[in-house]
Amino acid sequence: MGAVQSGKRAVEEDKVKFLITSVSKDESKAAVLEVETNDSGAVKKKSLREYAEALCRMAADSKEIAYLNRRCIPWALMREKERQLTEKVASDKADFAEIEDRTLQYMNEWLSKVCLLEFVPENEAEPIGILFGKFCRKHRINAQIKSLAVITVSP
Repeated sequence: MGAVQSGKRAVEEDKVKFLITSVSKDESKAAVLEVETNDSGAVKKKSLREYAEALCRMAADSKEIAYLNRRCIPWALMREKERQLTEKVASDKADFAEIEDRTLQYMNEWLSKVCLLEFVPENEAEPIGILFGKFCRKHRINAQIKSLAVITVSP
């Protein structure tokens, strides 16, 4: 068991994290994006930093992006949104299967607006999560976005 633990520690020690920060143009929101890689040389790559800065700026400037992905959304908020959308759909539809399908469609649309990795930028056909993966493969970088914090500043 000791060998497994020390092997795990060695892998964790090789991981390098860096933070990118951005403030919205109107200075009402701030975003912090955490990127992790197991290649210390990747941190120095201008292309990775610039890409991460663009994503962080996108989150800060967005009126809706508030979470990294759907797993980051509090369960109570997910349930409340689902209830709201189900009520909205149920008033128009009578068939349970149709209500369920339409609610799921609306939930996915909402998630693609509030989650950075599920957001589909204008002039793109794929969400940020897929685009970031393609970027990393193209530049031979092993990196992932670990977390996103979006803070709204009161006037």
